[in-house]
Amino acid sequence: MDLGGAKYSRRESLIGLSAIAALTPVSPLFSQSTRRALNFLVVGDWGRGGLFRQRDVAQQMGAEAARASSRFIATTGDNFYTFGVFDRFDPQWKTSFENVYTHEALQIPWYATLGNHDYYGNPDAQIAYAKHNSRWVMNERYYTIKGSDFGYGDIDLFFVDTQPFDFVWSKKKKSFLWRNVRKGDDELQLVWLRSQLSASTARWKLVFGHHPIFSVGRHGDTPGFSDNLLPLLAQHGVAAYIHGHDHCLQHISRGGIQHVCSGAGSQITSVRAVRDVSFAMSASGFASFTLKSGPIAGAGTLEFEFIDHRGTRLHRAYIPEPAPSLAFVHDRQEYVS
Repeated sequence: MDLGGAKYSRRESLIGLSAIAALTPVSPLFSQSTRRALNFLVVGDWGRGGLFRQRDVAQQMGAEAARASSRFIATTGDNFYTFGVFDRFDPQWKTSFENVYTHEALQIPWYATLGNHDYYGNPDAQIAYAKHNSRWVMNERYYTIKGSDFGYGDIDLFFVDTQPFDFVWSKKKKSFLWRNVRKGDDELQLVWLRSQLSASTARWKLVFGHHPIFSVGRHGDTPGFSDNLLPLLAQHGVAAYIHGHDHCLQHISRGGIQHVCSGAGSQITSVRAVRDVSFAMSASGFASFTLKSGPIAGAGTLEFEFIDHRGTRLHRAYIPEPAPSLAFVHDRQEYVS
């Protein structure tokens, strides 16, 4: 470990940090939450048998997870190219997942999201695999993870299945993708999401999906999302919508919601230069999120960084806590808080 230019062993660092903690007065009510931050990684559009820098990204994910003591990893979909997986015995479980993300620090829960390429295979195979591999977590096509499960009531995570909302591709009848999508119910999922968001008392509500609402990547904005998904997020104080689909790294801040694209787990595609975008880069990489609890209630911070396949830290930003109540105005796909 490097502290102030001096080299320290892990044992020496831990001893030093313990001594500092012992001398620092901390309120008993918050001593547990202030000692350790909650870190997790986000990767999307990744499963390509280790090709297209997937192994390089995996190596850097391992280094970051070890450095930050990551508690879990979230995916933003397109977990397996090009045609998903077909059952829990599919060879891609080994060639694109088990044999690539081998770092010890990555042997933590992976909360998975489905993408359009996962629908070209059997999306339910990923649910079946979760029953036989404790690292892979996907009990349903959409689900909620409570931050309180990790000892952090400040944050809740909602994993949605955006493929049924993508009217352009999902409605192409007679396609294999369409046959898989029609088994779902987009209206039922919206009812579920509304209920889950309403019940959450977390300061930061993060929603994970595959398709973007706004994007300056190759796919651009997703038609219809400004009419169905976006109003729901705005009305319930969602702090960030985290997605993939475009194979790049993006950060767009609009109407009080941070739109974070982590879709560069392997192959990358181009981005367009737009003035009101906080960050956009065509680079293989992932995102690292950190929730830091403060010494008093309501004083914590949530931030994220983009890290590329070489370990370079490209962009860092804070995710503001949304106001308790939001007034939604929908006009030409724009909204304000």
